[in-house]
Amino acid sequence: IDKERNRLVLALARARAVGQTDAAGIAELEGKLAGIDAEEEAINRREANTRAGYVYVISNIGAFGASMVKIGLTRRLDPMDRVHELGDASVPFRFDVHAL
Repeated sequence: IDKERNRLVLALARARAVGQTDAAGIAELEGKLAGIDAEEEAINRREANTRAGYVYVISNIGAFGASMVKIGLTRRLDPMDRVHELGDASVPFRFDVHAL
């Protein structure tokens, strides 16, 4: 993200230094720069809040029986990604989700 921001800042400075009259091009660069700033702010918020996440309760009756559940924590934006990841490679059947 830092490299992309630096590239956009340099491109914007060059466009202004040359006296580029293409207002749409400058506005596009400024919009991309604002998007990068928002993305970085979201990343910083997630890094600062390390206790945030999703607790999931899943089971796989076909592989482990009815009395076995897995309770886990994921910090992913979509917790179902983690459930699908666990079910793809490690067991012959998909996990049943009991709680998120």
